[in-house]
Amino acid sequence: MSKLTAAERLLKNEEQLKKLSEQRKQLLNAIKEENEQKFKDIGIKIIKAVETNEQFKIDFLNLIKEHNIGIEF
Repeated sequence: MSKLTAAERLLKNEEQLKKLSEQRKQLLNAIKEENEQKFKDIGIKIIKAVETNEQFKIDFLNLIKEHNIGIEF
C-alpha cells in the first residue's frame, strides 16, 4: 500500500468534514422539526384545556341560573 501524501490526507479529511457537517445539519433540522411539532401539540392541548375550562364555567353558571341556585360566599 502506498502512503497518502499530506495533500491527499488533507483532501480526504476535508471531504469527511463536509459529510459530517451535512449530517449535523440534517440532525439539527430533524430535532428542530420535532421540537416545533411538540410545541404545536402542547399549544393545542393548552387551547383545548382553556376552552374546556371556559365551557365548564358557562355550563356551571347556566345551571345555577336555570335552577335559581343562590350561592353565598
